[in-house]
Amino acid sequence: MRKILLILSFLPFTVYSQMTFEGISCWGDSKTQGNQEPGVSYPSMLQNLLEENHYDITVYNFGANGEKSTEIMQRQGARELIVQPFTIPESSGTEVKIAINSHLRVPEAGCNPCVINGVEGAIRHDWSDSSQKTFYFSRFTDGYAVVVDKPTRIITDAMLHHRNDILIMDIGYNGGFSSVSDWINQYKEMVDYSDSKEYVVIGRASHYYVTSTTTEDAFSEAFGNRYISLSQYYVEHGLEDAGITPTPNDLNDILSGRPPQSLFLDDHHENAYGYAIKAKLVYQKLLELGLLPPPTSISTIDNDNDEQKTGIYTLQGQKIKAISSSGIYIVNGKKIYIKK
Repeated sequence: MRKILLILSFLPFTVYSQMTFEGISCWGDSKTQGNQEPGVSYPSMLQNLLEENHYDITVYNFGANGEKSTEIMQRQGARELIVQPFTIPESSGTEVKIAINSHLRVPEAGCNPCVINGVEGAIRHDWSDSSQKTFYFSRFTDGYAVVVDKPTRIITDAMLHHRNDILIMDIGYNGGFSSVSDWINQYKEMVDYSDSKEYVVIGRASHYYVTSTTTEDAFSEAFGNRYISLSQYYVEHGLEDAGITPTPNDLNDILSGRPPQSLFLDDHHENAYGYAIKAKLVYQKLLELGLLPPPTSISTIDNDNDEQKTGIYTLQGQKIKAISSSGIYIVNGKKIYIKK
């Protein structure tokens, strides 16, 4: 096996100046929040991959256990999070009960700190309330009492500080949409609200979920190469990537089109192997889309095919006639970045 040294430092600085996003925000529910195994989540693993490859980019984990797609959208800003009339006390030490149009579970994930009628503070979810409808607001600094005299939009932390992030979206496991087309449109609303307009959509993947060709086709058509068919990847390559010898149950899962159990803690949440694969696919997709500036150090790629010394290839080894979009390509045996 030969290795070809690729020096990428010759790329013009103007390429880097076009990378204007401020961070990477991962939006979702418990499968994004992670920590089903302590300290394990795909956003944290994505952060590790970036750091290992010398990228100074922050990944934000905006996953919230149990939230519907619409609640995730409210934290991000694509849908309005509304508080009913109330009075904000003058003291920062006074917490006041509020009524909002949501069942937010984890306001800390992209909602807090928030601003209501010009007053900065935080929302607290009362977990002791089984109806999940009880919330409180407290301001950060003392001031004059403020009367909120009409239904008012809450300005979330994500709205203020993360609109220019790259969006990594994996929403809908807890419902919140009426159809596949509605589900797809919710993703599009989140992109439309963002300033960067750069995103990746992660397809649904759980152990209990048999891949739906209809759904996969609809998402692929809607999002093209920004879509990761995660369930299909788990079925076709997951165990090999993880270095796991399939069990009889795994083989039955794969035959039925279901992601193998060995990648999951339960029927819904991945284990460390599954989340590592998810993080790797997101990282590779960011490179493929040209959303990460290419590394400036010497790197290597394997090349077993003499034909790849000439011509244009994708990072997946597919030969193409011309470059139609931004990304990293292998051109005449050298890896280069192209900005369209």
